[in-house]
Amino acid sequence: MVKFNGTLKSLRPEIAGNGTLEWQNGEKYEGEMINMKAEGFGHFKYVNGWYYYGDFYQNKRHGIGIFEKPEFQTYSGQFQNNLMHGYGNFTSPVGITYQCQWEKGGRSGLCTTYYVNGDIEIGLWENDLREGKQYVSLKAAEMQYVIRSYEGGEQLGNDIPMIE
Repeated sequence: MVKFNGTLKSLRPEIAGNGTLEWQNGEKYEGEMINMKAEGFGHFKYVNGWYYYGDFYQNKRHGIGIFEKPEFQTYSGQFQNNLMHGYGNFTSPVGITYQCQWEKGGRSGLCTTYYVNGDIEIGLWENDLREGKQYVSLKAAEMQYVIRSYEGGEQLGNDIPMIE
């Protein structure tokens, strides 16, 4: 059962307005809606403690938004049908940040990875795996700049120093 509390803008042909939807399992949505579905801008608190602030379309994360998880994971960027899709930034629980193109929830296309130790890696991803050459700036190494080659997410060989 869902409970609605809010203000309706219209009754016909669609029920639309701003308000709050609460579910018995503790999940809660506050924001714009049409026909008792999240539609427009709002924020959603999930039963597992996750939060989403941003655009919704037919009860799904769709458009621009911020998705935060209790383990300090954060994604800010574009969504399509509840998945990371388009350009966005993801910060993992260990502090690695990925600025990437996303496709159906996975990294796909150009991605810049910022590691906690200061290293930076730039290259292509496909199906959420590194693919091809990655250009790396090593913060605390004698070889300041290297090239890494990947296939299917696995590094091929050793780092190759770049000529400065």
